[in-house]
Amino acid sequence: MELFRRALTVEKPETREEAVARLRDTVERMKARQAVLEAKVNAEAQNARQNWRRDKRTALAALKRRRSYQVLRSTHLVLQQLD
Repeated sequence: MELFRRALTVEKPETREEAVARLRDTVERMKARQAVLEAKVNAEAQNARQNWRRDKRTALAALKRRRSYQVLRSTHLVLQQLD
């Protein structure tokens, strides 16, 4: 059975070069993700500023989304640990 065959196979240990390459790739993806989240935070802040006088509900929703993006953006702490 394929299920048991896969569980019984032994994987080769990762070399240093492969580990470093994988970590560099991870850092690049995290930086790109952080840039995207930064753009989303700025867009939501601008959306809240535009709507605060005429539509308070939309402005509050934009601020809540901005806050959730800011929490996700906190990956920079992990990024600093990887560098």
